[in-house]
Amino acid sequence: GLPRTVQKLEIIILLLQQAQAEYEETWQGAELHEPAEYEDGFAFVQLAKAELESLYPELRSRDPIAAEQIERTVARLAGDWPSPEPPGKPAMSQPLLRALVTAVEINARRFFN
Repeated sequence: GLPRTVQKLEIIILLLQQAQAEYEETWQGAELHEPAEYEDGFAFVQLAKAELESLYPELRSRDPIAAEQIERTVARLAGDWPSPEPPGKPAMSQPLLRALVTAVEINARRFFN
């Protein structure tokens, strides 16, 4: 039911925020600084994506627009973070990553009441 869904959404938001923190530690500007953090961030994004897969049917039935926004945003995040191996340069800027994570959070909050 809904309380469980809200709990899972809160966890997903935390996972994405942690992924963002790992990404920020990975890069100093465009220079690779901490490759292990990149790998950790990749794992957090994949975990969030997997958790969301099981929630989408319920989310779509309650608010199809918010559900679609979350799905698209997480797909973009995962697409810009395609493997645990860091690329030669950042695939997305830190402000863009922050905006994507915030967009998921804002849309997820539509399910909290």
